[in-house]
Amino acid sequence: MDTPGCISDLVVKDKIFNFAYDAVAKTNVILDRCRTIKSLAAEGPTDLPVTSTPQVVENLVFGKCASYQTNLAPNSFLVSSEAGNMNFLKIDNIRSNEIYIRFSLEFSVSTVSRSGVLFYTRSADGKEILLKFSDDKVTLFITMGGEPVELDVLVGINDGAPHRVKFSRSAYNLELVVDAQKTTGLMQRSGRGSHGFALESNDDLDSCSNGICIGGAPPSVNQDENLGFNMEFVGCMSGIMLERKTYDSSTITTVGTVPQCTEGGTMSSAHFFNGESSIIPDVTISGEPDTRLDLNFKSSRQTGILMTLLDSQGTAVLQISLDNHRILIRSSTGEEPQELFPVEGATPFYFCDGGLHYLTVRLTAGSASVTVDNNESEVTVELTSDPVSLRLGDQFLGCLQNPILSGIPVSLTNPRVNSGVLLESCPTVTF
Repeated sequence: MDTPGCISDLVVKDKIFNFAYDAVAKTNVILDRCRTIKSLAAEGPTDLPVTSTPQVVENLVFGKCASYQTNLAPNSFLVSSEAGNMNFLKIDNIRSNEIYIRFSLEFSVSTVSRSGVLFYTRSADGKEILLKFSDDKVTLFITMGGEPVELDVLVGINDGAPHRVKFSRSAYNLELVVDAQKTTGLMQRSGRGSHGFALESNDDLDSCSNGICIGGAPPSVNQDENLGFNMEFVGCMSGIMLERKTYDSSTITTVGTVPQCTEGGTMSSAHFFNGESSIIPDVTISGEPDTRLDLNFKSSRQTGILMTLLDSQGTAVLQISLDNHRILIRSSTGEEPQELFPVEGATPFYFCDGGLHYLTVRLTAGSASVTVDNNESEVTVELTSDPVSLRLGDQFLGCLQNPILSGIPVSLTNPRVNSGVLLESCPTVTF
């Protein structure tokens, strides 16, 4: 048919049909990207999805939730960098004369990371401009002809709130502004043409020499310790302007996976799991009776492993995961996984609505009982061996926070294993 539309909440044999995993074939179907019926009726037929103007759309901050809506900002981006996985923005297709002797870039950033790169660019002849932040300051490094110049604005921007940052350069004059605080500097005159800044003319995506990298840089640049790059940065970048031109999702280049942030979104002290990462804290689960584990989670993705309990051989004894509209509890007995459904009256995709939920596991001799949000329908399964360690995440995209074992907070600062979890760097999703 020629007219687009939405199909949701298909129930087959008393279970919601999962189009992503259960469908035999799909032809030109865009999964989990529908707007509300109200917005479709108001606008009439149009191509899906539409992201160039503000609207009510599915919550795509962490992935795919098919029912809960929120406002996304079309010019707000979730950048992240950890290990060799860099997800950042680029302004390319810039004519060299546009920034040769004049250069003005500004943007807003929200983060709780301890440090990170805000932008970086390198000219064809090796001149560099780097803007980064740490706990208590924003620092500009610029190398152009004479002695390197360093400017500091002594203000912390990693409190989770949006901050406006602006850098401008006119010939030898430099200015750096963070919110209402400003500092200025002067580059050294070192001969004719030494202050010019010309970009290379190539289409290499993995380069900052043919454009301006924002919120990160390619791995080859991040590995340069002399530049002081930080590998563990995640933040929301928005309101990006170069020489008074605004860049949004239709004009900026994304490198890696860079989803949109919620409009007005900030960052929290929860821990960010990117869909592939997991962490094993340095704790041991005792064999004492009535041991209790607590964990808060929030996600907009329909599937993902929240928690796995391991025995002394590293074998999974108990696994708790999201699965569409339910929680699945698998034990090592080989029996079918047990299902835990939302509280009565909740939306069909209650667990992946981007809100905060509370997982509780109670361990007794040979069994485990699981509940979420104090749901009265607690599920109990048998265990074939005693769990001794804990793994959080794995194929989970979202935030985990406040793990507690027997009333004592579990520290993730020095874990046994961390495969890419960004600590205290989650975006806050508000509805």
